[in-house]
Amino acid sequence: MLDGIDDIDWSALTHAYGPADDIPALLRAAGSPDTARRDTALHELISSLRHQGSIHPATAAAVPFIARLALEGPGDRLRLMWLLHGAAEGSGPEYREVRRAVAVALPSLLGLAADEDPAVRRAMVCTVAVC
Repeated sequence: MLDGIDDIDWSALTHAYGPADDIPALLRAAGSPDTARRDTALHELISSLRHQGSIHPATAAAVPFIARLALEGPGDRLRLMWLLHGAAEGSGPEYREVRRAVAVALPSLLGLAADEDPAVRRAMVCTVAVC
């Protein structure tokens, strides 16, 4: 699910709190079957990658993995979709690159527009709209 995550030089990227070398571990934890571990990781990811509406260089690199977690992960699909939406509408010098990364991920996510959870469907449609 997170194939290629170690191919990225995360330490060369930054997020809201500095070097993004913690992002791979957070993404892996966000894919954990342990609900508490996943919840903590998602909180940290949201705070680091889209802090108070600002996006960062690591945000674009994380988008494909967030999209895969939304599709294939063990849970929290809604929060992952809202993270993608928030990344796409975020502000900062990287906003075009991040919005492009979300737009590239969208074709694989389109099936979520028919998800059984109406909140996930809404998040999917809102993400399409912002892109």
